[in-house]
Amino acid sequence: MAAILVFPDAAIASGRPLKETCDTNCNQDLRAVSCTLYFLVAHSALLSSWVPVRMPDEILLLVDGAVENCLELRYADLAALPASRQVTDVSRLHPKRQGDGVMLEAILERARPRAEANYLTLHADRDDFHVSVPLAAVRAEGIVVYHRAGQPLEIDQGGPVRFLIRDPAACHTDELDDCANVKFLNRIELSVRRGRDTRPQNEEEHAKLHTT
Repeated sequence: MAAILVFPDAAIASGRPLKETCDTNCNQDLRAVSCTLYFLVAHSALLSSWVPVRMPDEILLLVDGAVENCLELRYADLAALPASRQVTDVSRLHPKRQGDGVMLEAILERARPRAEANYLTLHADRDDFHVSVPLAAVRAEGIVVYHRAGQPLEIDQGGPVRFLIRDPAACHTDELDDCANVKFLNRIELSVRRGRDTRPQNEEEHAKLHTT
C-alpha cells in the first residue's frame, strides 16, 4: 500500500510532513489548513521522491465574502461554465504563461456580488500572497486559469489555479498591475472595503515574485 504524506502548503519547503498515513481520507482534522497530498514513488526520505496528487473532488477555489452565493469550485465546476466564457491559450495574452481558463465574470455571475461589494481580494495561502483591487476595475479583465491540455494546472505553473489580468499595467503604476497576476490562487473574497494586500514595495521583492 502506498504511503501518503499531507503537507501544509505554507510549509512544504521545510520538508516536514504534518501527518503520515496509509489512508488517503486523512484530512478530517486539517480542514482549516491548506494542504497538498503526496504519495511515495521511490524508497527515499527526500521530498523529491514524493509527487503531488490531485483528488478528483478537490476544491480548487473558494468564492465568498460579500456575495449572495458562496462557491466551492472544483475542476469540473470550472470546466462546466459556458464555453463562451472559457479562454483558450492564455499565452496569446501573456506570452510567458500557458494554459486555459475561464473569465472571472462567469464566476462572479454565479456568486452574485452584493450591491455593497466594492473590492475583490485574491488570496494565495500557499505563499501567503494577497492582492486587493477594485471590483469594478477587475471584473471584466480577470481570467482564472485552471488547466493545460485538459489537465489541472501544475504547481510549477502557478496552479492549480492562477489569476491573470488581460492587460496589466507595469508594477507600481495601477491597481491592476502585473503583481495582481496571482499564482496559487485558492480564494476570491468580495468586500465593502479594501482587503489584505501584500504586493511587494521594492524592486528586489518584485524580481523574486516574478521568477515564476
